[in-house]
Amino acid sequence: RAWLIGLIVVLTVGVILITSLTAGTVYQATVRLQVIASEPGDVALFSEFRSAPAAEEISAAQQDFIAALKRPIVAWQTIADLNLDIGALDLINSLTFAVEGDFILVTAESDDPGTAEAIATTQVNNALANYREVRATPSRVLREFVSGLLEQEKENMLRAENAVLGFKRT
Repeated sequence: RAWLIGLIVVLTVGVILITSLTAGTVYQATVRLQVIASEPGDVALFSEFRSAPAAEEISAAQQDFIAALKRPIVAWQTIADLNLDIGALDLINSLTFAVEGDFILVTAESDDPGTAEAIATTQVNNALANYREVRATPSRVLREFVSGLLEQEKENMLRAENAVLGFKRT
């Protein structure tokens, strides 16, 4: 029986050596983002009053941002920016997301340290731009609506002024 135990040990050590010699080098780059709650004075003009604790707001913002990091459109933008030869799902699967308190950690892996750092940084920047654009949509729509109403009222006022001037002339 001793020869069987010895054979298993030799095979295990052999597999470990072969695996370590044939495995390529993998570099990791991590971007760390802090999510903070907005002050009550920093909210939009027509927003609803929120009584949720700051921890819940931070957690919700973290989950929303992680969802933005996982969006294929963000990954395709990163691929285009860095001229990578991989698909969006491959890029998203190569990223690791973790939440540590108020922080979000985004880790990218690559066989080149510069590429790993560029992927992590570019993906986070593109996700931030996408996140801001999505979050700003209600405000942008409201601004366009109010601007349209303002233009209509301006035209109505000019017509009324012209009517008053016409009345005064007669």
